[in-house]
Amino acid sequence: MLIFDKGSVILQQAEVRKREPFGKSSALIDPTSIKLTVEDPTGNKKVDGVAMTKKEVGLYYHLIQTTANWASGVYKVSVEITHESLTDITVDYSGFKLR
Repeated sequence: MLIFDKGSVILQQAEVRKREPFGKSSALIDPTSIKLTVEDPTGNKKVDGVAMTKKEVGLYYHLIQTTANWASGVYKVSVEITHESLTDITVDYSGFKLR
């Protein structure tokens, strides 16, 4: 887990891929929507469903600006992805720690 100082800007990245059943290959795709949520150690949402920025097909990012008054501890980051009727898109969850 990455550790940052309060007030840091944190780069959150996401790849969106369509995987074929039992296949080893996958292709980057653009979702219908991709939203980022960040919860503090007590479960309060510091970032709530913010659209991520597209870099190129299937690659998205968002800069999370923390402030000095954010609590120390582990933050949960979730990325919600939707794409038409596809149900096999993997959503990865990650987090970071503020000190």
